[in-house]
Amino acid sequence: MLYNNPMQRTREQILNTIIDGGIVAIMRAPSAEMLGHISEALFAGGVTTIEVTMTTPKAIAGLEQLVDRFGERALIGVGSVIDAATCRDAIAAGAQFVVSPVFSKEVVETTRSYGKVSIPAGLTPT
Repeated sequence: MLYNNPMQRTREQILNTIIDGGIVAIMRAPSAEMLGHISEALFAGGVTTIEVTMTTPKAIAGLEQLVDRFGERALIGVGSVIDAATCRDAIAAGAQFVVSPVFSKEVVETTRSYGKVSIPAGLTPT
């Protein structure tokens, strides 16, 4: 699905894109510079929903570059978010969804206040 302005996607559009795509590629890259190359390979394989984890060095800058480069043809989100400040920074960089390894009320509230999708406790071993 193409969007002229990816920042204007509604929560419903974001959720439907995640569900319809059937797969979210989670990128834990050793550097932000690798994200573009990895994304190109994912797109070539038909994957258009990408999560950049905060464990990637300079993740926010890398996320912003991905959104600038691929935002009209991909859904790009952020993962491993554990606080509201990081959530705000990621959304400002263009993240359309936010995945947290634990439930954080502040992260959920922040995400929703910006009209984006929050996926809390994305990795809870219990």
